Amino acid sequence: SARSRLNIQPSRLGPSAGRARAAGARGASPTAMAWSTALLVLLAALVPPAAALTDCTDVLADSSEYVGSCSNKWHNLKPLLRPCQAEVGYAWVQRKYDKDFDDDDEAQDEMDGSPIPAVLGPVPDDDDDGGGGSHGAALYIVDHHHTLAALDFSGFDDVSVTVSIICDQRGLSYDAFASFMEDGALAFLLAHPSASADAQYEPISFSALPPRFSFTASDSSFADDPWRSLSSFSRKVENDGCAAAGYGDACLRCYDRACDTQGGGIPFFEFRWAYFFVDALGDASLWPDKASYENFSEAYKGLDAAAAMGSIDVDGWQAVAGLLVPLCRDAAAGEYELPEDAFAGGGGLPGYAEGFAMLDDDPDCAAPDGCGR
Repeated sequence: SARSRLNIQPSRLGPSAGRARAAGARGASPTAMAWSTALLVLLAALVPPAAALTDCTDVLADSSEYVGSCSNKWHNLKPLLRPCQAEVGYAWVQRKYDKDFDDDDEAQDEMDGSPIPAVLGPVPDDDDDGGGGSHGAALYIVDHHHTLAALDFSGFDDVSVTVSIICDQRGLSYDAFASFMEDGALAFLLAHPSASADAQYEPISFSALPPRFSFTASDSSFADDPWRSLSSFSRKVENDGCAAAGYGDACLRCYDRACDTQGGGIPFFEFRWAYFFVDALGDASLWPDKASYENFSEAYKGLDAAAAMGSIDVDGWQAVAGLLVPLCRDAAAGEYELPEDAFAGGGGLPGYAEGFAMLDDDPDCAAPDGCGR
């Protein structure tokens, strides 16, 4: 190493030695100071610079297959992206914005810890204004839509964002690519009917997804999904008894973040609980008792669903989500089966916990590392 070649042994220089050297330097001759400066320059030259990530714009401009990470400032990256879901929960975006995007330094810290998984894929031949620009391809993001929405709303356009490209499918036709994304559960192809966010989700086509990513005060690519917001808020419900029992504050939250059998994340798992919540809004038999059902229904009606971003009452949404806990923890939720035509393979609700079982902190599920997730 540079240190061993130059026979520098900083471990032998304690704080007092450092002070002695500094004091001695004040009386050092010009020749000695010149040698010290030269040594510092040499040391700096021997330390290799940190490797810069590939620019995402260059990745799209180059037709060579690419799998790995790239980065760019948000204002440059945003035009290259296409969402893989049609809706986000505005109230949950508000919470993320309030919590993690107070200034540009805080925003950068949040994005440094949130690489965005994406698939490189083709855009339709008739695409004029969608993500990808003039490259004939785009980065289809498969997670962290709410985090990116909060970043876009913040206006901190110079924040650097890292994208983790998990596979490159630019060689497929657009129709074949759409089937690939649907079959691999890499896109969430359900949305509420435009007339009512309280109506149950309905299937949509891949081509119906937003053609670009935008979430600003004046322009949003996404419809609001209050049930997706409540699904996330329900995972943050706190209980005073948790700390006394040696658990985290949210040990009696609605449900746990469950990983799949290989330790990876379950695609769009919050939407699975949101689907159940919509069913429960119209079916009191799914609740443990009539009082719980009526308490939630009345509180939900009292939320200001028309509140604009920037003025959404996050605390109010959190309080209403707390009223979902009896529903989540009841035996009916444990027996609930998701429809196979809406969720590949159907199955039960991931992360279900019965009764008053106290939950540890969420596990760290592995991020997608390939198109097979």
